[in-house]
Amino acid sequence: MTTHHAYRRQHGEIQAAIGALTTLLRAQDAASRTFDIRVALNDLSSKVSDHLTLEDRVLYPKLREHQDARVRAAAAELQDELNGLHTVCDHYFKAWSNVTSIAARFPTFRAETRAVLARLEERMKREDETLGPVLEQ
Repeated sequence: MTTHHAYRRQHGEIQAAIGALTTLLRAQDAASRTFDIRVALNDLSSKVSDHLTLEDRVLYPKLREHQDARVRAAAAELQDELNGLHTVCDHYFKAWSNVTSIAARFPTFRAETRAVLARLEERMKREDETLGPVLEQ
């Protein structure tokens, strides 16, 4: 499987994991389903971690050597921003690493989750718009 195909597949898997977590958070009984939420969060964490590793170790280094200077510049900018996203995700996933912490502070958990999910979705959208055409060449 090419890096491009793995990248696209991972975006789809992350979107599906975000959808599953969002569905759980929207349920009327969400606060009582913290175990299910933690399972979904663990799935998302694993997928995000795998994807960020692929980007950081394979995709962006490759794009930073692209023949087109615009592609190199876009890749450099996106990779620099990636460090901030790594930090946010690491903090978020550690903060909500168990059912007890989620249950004890559920409104805060839900608000932080919505913010992190929005940031992930925006990031993937930006990557798809910026890098998608390059990767398909």
